[in-house]
Amino acid sequence: MTWIDTQHRGPVSADAWQADSNARLGGRVQIFNASRPAGLDGWTMSVERYEVLRNHVLASIDAEPYTETGVALGEVIQSAKERYGQHSVFLHAKVRNLAIYVALDLQARCEIETIICGNSAHLRRVALQADPEFSLGVSDSSGASSATSRNFRVAPDVVEPGAWRA
Repeated sequence: MTWIDTQHRGPVSADAWQADSNARLGGRVQIFNASRPAGLDGWTMSVERYEVLRNHVLASIDAEPYTETGVALGEVIQSAKERYGQHSVFLHAKVRNLAIYVALDLQARCEIETIICGNSAHLRRVALQADPEFSLGVSDSSGASSATSRNFRVAPDVVEPGAWRA
């Protein structure tokens, strides 16, 4: 059986985003966790560590052809350990744990979602759907908005737990 993990899915509160903005002023990123009060996990990570792992998680997902089940979280973590285990940014840090926290954070930020496939977790980008009511306000030289100026929003309930199976 396959389903989407909704426990860690965002969005998080405006207070969490404000805490993140404040933390970034000091070179830190507020780690989000949608299953915690106000979406805050209660700690920060250096921007440098966060960006390295964020880019790794997203690149790992994007490197694979899109499937309903995405890429295995275990593979993403293992490749992060192999690639960054001896990196100077991660001295005295557990890359495995940090990669997991960043994956949870990205879920809370609505960038990725976790698909549970049997006993393993898989990651994929959040499904997007066109929203004609939400325009970036881009217009062509005549002043008319074009179809390409449309933005996309996260589809809030694309697939609920148990709605589809592998």
